[in-house]
Amino acid sequence: MRIETDVLVIGGGGSAARAAIEVANSPVKVCMVIKGTFPSGSTTIAMGSMAGIFRGDDNPDLFYQNILEGGYFINNQ
Repeated sequence: MRIETDVLVIGGGGSAARAAIEVANSPVKVCMVIKGTFPSGSTTIAMGSMAGIFRGDDNPDLFYQNILEGGYFINNQ
């Protein structure tokens, strides 16, 4: 099988999907190659790692604690 495309997006995580969506809004052809099912990657299991300090009661220590909890304390502290 041969597929011709203008843009090849490798991966099925959030960033890859966002890139493919953006390209799909242009006149070029885009194709995504994913080794598993979509969505894939760590985006679906990130649980809060795409976060920031936005509220007045947030602070760097609380943010750090949330990241550790999201990783079930097995992440490299």
